[in-house]
Amino acid sequence: MSSFVSAAGADVYDVTNPPTGYTAAIPDDNGDDFDAIDALIDMVQSKGGGTLYFPPGRYHIYDRNNEFYFRISDTPNLTLLGSDSQPLQSIISFVHRTTGDPNTYYDDKGFFIERSPYFTMRNLHLTSESAVVNGKLSQNMANGLMIRQGSPHAMIDNVDFSFFSRHGLLVRSDAVEKSDYLRVNNCRFNDIRAIDASPDHESRAAFISCQVTLGDRDNYLKGVSFTNSYITTAGFANVNNNQAFYAGFVQDLTFANNTIEGPAMQSGDNYHENRFSIFPDARGVEIWGNTFKSVGFSLHSAVEAHHNNFFNCRNFRAVGFGSKFHSNTFTIDGNVGIPYIVHLDDFTPTPEQGNPIHFFNNHFQGSNMLGIENAFRNTDGYGWLIENNTFDGIPYPILIREGGDGQHVIQNNRFYFQQGAGGGITFQIPTAINAAWNVCYLTNNHFTGFTWAFDDTLSRTFNIYDGNTHNGQPVSGE
Repeated sequence: MSSFVSAAGADVYDVTNPPTGYTAAIPDDNGDDFDAIDALIDMVQSKGGGTLYFPPGRYHIYDRNNEFYFRISDTPNLTLLGSDSQPLQSIISFVHRTTGDPNTYYDDKGFFIERSPYFTMRNLHLTSESAVVNGKLSQNMANGLMIRQGSPHAMIDNVDFSFFSRHGLLVRSDAVEKSDYLRVNNCRFNDIRAIDASPDHESRAAFISCQVTLGDRDNYLKGVSFTNSYITTAGFANVNNNQAFYAGFVQDLTFANNTIEGPAMQSGDNYHENRFSIFPDARGVEIWGNTFKSVGFSLHSAVEAHHNNFFNCRNFRAVGFGSKFHSNTFTIDGNVGIPYIVHLDDFTPTPEQGNPIHFFNNHFQGSNMLGIENAFRNTDGYGWLIENNTFDGIPYPILIREGGDGQHVIQNNRFYFQQGAGGGITFQIPTAINAAWNVCYLTNNHFTGFTWAFDDTLSRTFNIYDGNTHNGQPVSGE
């Protein structure tokens, strides 16, 4: 590529063959390419936009002793473009310093974008390397790319993020300078701890190991699309409070056709981090067509999740009322010893409050476990609705306990299990709970192969039965 060409009306500059008067970046020589690239960024900024092209190769950026390495301000329509070869071969590698203290870190950013609408990064691999500094192994860079206030319509497409110690991508907005309409597509987040959209990540020590921040405190980031990407936290099996995806103050978020994969679960792994989390103030969240493997969930807002595949996932906790789960597949490998597929142990008030949590048209399959366990202590009377689902091979498909005030409607479901020990729906609601707030309507459910369909010894007077069958015979409660 020549040093100056026109593509679709945009000026394109090759960083290895720049215009006269500028120094070329030289990939693969282990030299520091910062000054050459930074000067070209300044040039593009002075022209009000354009494209910097990075031919294949590894561009090394060494310690700058600065919070921001490449700072891009007030530059609309800037594109950082790599070669479209696969796997990605245009690599920008940040070689970072040590703090000298394993308990502290620098919160620096590789690329810092502010007040720059229509920023695009495409076909690049951003990575961070450790290095020996004064005899000590340095930490990896904290943050790969930060897009700040006043940078709407950013596009991050076909970008790899790897080995950043805190975030791969941060996107923030405020009440005046918006960064709405973010698009993240076909990206890969590897060998990093998480994706974070916490609204106040700098004050939440629990989320130091996160990767993408979407939204800022009480100012919404609107119209976010996160699609066709891969996130893995498989290398962090024993890290507490690790987030695989954390969305904060986001409105109208689409999370579609992605794969998130945590560490493989071991037998007896009863609590699993690497969570997919939605902050309580998120609005309009739709989660569809994704594959989740060995991931936990904290869904504090009303979400709609459909046509997803959940494999060896558990601990769906703090689910917002008005949430809908439909047309999903929940599968557990019986060898991992997870006690339940969906465990609901808290609730979150939402604008949709007044509507139940709704599970419909899902397929649950597994063995040696519970299916859905409702451990809500308080639901403000809104309850839940479970209908038209299939439970296959699960000994105890539904357990209702801890009070869980509100009407629970369980209807038109199909339960299959091999002959032997196991029962259908178990109630452990204490008799002291207000019966008016704990009525369970169990209608037109069909059980095959269980030793019993209902066990409501503690709460028989709270339940209303109609039209249920057990092994083809009518059953009104046991």
